[in-house]
Amino acid sequence: MKMTGNTILITRGTSGIGLGPALRMHEAGNKTIVAGRRMELLDEVTAEDPGIDSPERTPGADPDQAGLRSHSR
Repeated sequence: MKMTGNTILITRGTSGIGLGPALRMHEAGNKTIVAGRRMELLDEVTAEDPGIDSPERTPGADPDQAGLRSHSR
């Protein structure tokens, strides 16, 4: 498996065991998308590292259609 140039989705990527791998995968040259229930933490992660996306930040994505945000309401 190649370790760079991949698109990686990490769930529970806003802290702890999910955030660490998300940061490492991004630093290794992968497109990294983090998902989580707490939008304020997703905002923090994407603000601190603009190269990391979240479902809300993905151009053209509709989080309600994808069912990604419905659990946080």
